[in-house]
Parts: sequence; C-alpha cells; structure tokens
Amino acid sequence: MTNTTASHIPQEMKDVLQAYGELQFEPYPYWMFRVKPNQRFRYGVVNTQGFRGCEPEAPKRRMRLMFVGDSVGFGIGATSDETTIPGYLATLLAQAGVEVEVINASQRAHTLTQHWIRTSLELLHWQPDCLIYFFGYADYYTLLKGRRPGFPINIITERRPMVDRVARVWRRVRWRLGIPWEPRRRSPERPIGDEQFVQGAHALVHRVRAVHHVVAAARCRAIFVLQPVPGYGARRLDPAERASVEEEAQRTRRFSGRDYLHDLHAQFGNWQV
Repeated sequence: MTNTTASHIPQEMKDVLQAYGELQFEPYPYWMFRVKPNQRFRYGVVNTQGFRGCEPEAPKRRMRLMFVGDSVGFGIGATSDETTIPGYLATLLAQAGVEVEVINASQRAHTLTQHWIRTSLELLHWQPDCLIYFFGYADYYTLLKGRRPGFPINIITERRPMVDRVARVWRRVRWRLGIPWEPRRRSPERPIGDEQFVQGAHALVHRVRAVHHVVAAARCRAIFVLQPVPGYGARRLDPAERASVEEEAQRTRRFSGRDYLHDLHAQFGNWQV
C-alpha cells in the first residue's frame, strides 16, 4: 500500500464528514451516550426515537428488521438516509418484493457492550423479527486505544470547551507569576502483544454470545456481521479510498503497533461464535 495522506481525499467527502460533526449527542443512562433524538442535519434526520430515518410504523404491520451498529452502520459519510447500509438493504428488499420494515438503530461509536444493553432495555420493545448486528471498528478501537475490549469510549465533548478555558486561564496565571510553561509530553504507548490481542478478541466473542442469548430468550433471530476490511478484499480501491484507509492504518499503528482491522478478521476467522 502506498504512503498516501488525507490530502488526497476529495474536498466533497471532507465536507460530508464535516457535516456529521454537527450531530448533537447527549448523556444517557446505561448507554453512556447516544445521538440526540429528534434532530435534523444536512444529510439526514434522527427521529423522535433516536433512530436514523423516518419514524417506525405504529402499529407494526409487517416484518421488522433492526440494524444495530456503530458509526459505520449509522452511515457516517452517507449523503442521505437512503444511502446508508440499512437504507440500501431496505431498497434491495423492496425491489425483490419483500414486505419488510428496516430500522436503522445504529449509534455512533457504540460497541457490542452497548448493543447488549440496548437490546435488553429498548430494542426488543419494538418487536423486531430479526436484529442485524454490524460490528467491528468501534469494538477493536477500544481494545487498541483503551486496553479494555468492548468498554465504551465516551465521545461526548460538551465539557471539552470548559476544560480548554480552564487550561488557557491557568497558562496566563503561570505566565504572570513567571512560572515556565512546559507542555506535558505524552509517553509513547506500548504496542499490544499477540496474547493481549487474542484475549481481547475472545472477550468480544463472549459479548457476541451474550447478545445472542438475550435475543434468543425473546424468541427473536439475530445475525452478526463483522465489518469488512477495506483494502484486503478483491475489490480495487480508488485513490481517495486508498488514502483514507492508509491514513486510518497509520493512525492506529502509531498508538498500538498493529493493523487492527486485518488482525480482527484473522482472529474471528478461527472461532465459532
């Protein structure tokens, strides 16, 4: 893979991704955080139930599929609700003449742990006939970044401006008192060894089984889909896609020493879930 940078990503795609930064989040019991319900943004809508797209049918009139994922399932980068992965699924099923309602219940940055909690406390309330869990990126990012596989990373940033203001005031005080300012240097993080990586993968397999147990107890069906690895399949990437993949690979290698997407599939390919 060539050494490309994010500068090769088209400006149109940068603008789309920037628009997703306008989404509002809120703290939420048990889940830690969620996308704030009942909001519109440039490329879609989050309905009153917190799902992306139109409101669920009430009462339920046909087969109902719930798509549960992280940012990839939510549709970061999609230019409409219909061009997300659940949106394409709904279109393909409709073209095939299948009467089914597809609900995009994905949440940005949610892990299998949060899917497990949401399934128990909320999602089964909607009487889905099948839940499709689309996972991978967020879960292994927590392992590589936080060393705790599956433990959510809180992405709510409302408190960050206050922290920044306090830091700026503190720097001014130090300057007035004549105290030299020495920025704290982050020590390099240790690469993750194979044994630790395998243990983390095993923990995620356990969470898959836990989610399946909850769904099966409700006499519902579940499908678990591991997110595909861009750059490792038969499909050839265009320059913009290749630049994006390489940028992400370099970023994760810097703090973990691993190419986590490739390792993720290698580990899950050896196990029966």
